[in-house]
Amino acid sequence: IKSDKYIPIRLQGVSGPFSLIEQKASLKDKELAVKIVLTYAKTNINQEYKVDIDGVIYSGTKFDSKDLIQKYFIK
Repeated sequence: IKSDKYIPIRLQGVSGPFSLIEQKASLKDKELAVKIVLTYAKTNINQEYKVDIDGVIYSGTKFDSKDLIQKYFIK
């Protein structure tokens, strides 16, 4: 998917959801997106993984529970 507004979040070495983030997202938003994507990927709690967002590699861990993510979703 190509977009002028969004860029893909690419997991490194694990399977997970296809995800996009707004190009102008803040560092804080990108770090949160990494945690959310890793939570829905096939990952282990407390294990660090690498995620590529527009050529920048971020390291992160998943949330302990998907319930902790719900406050970030629009319902």
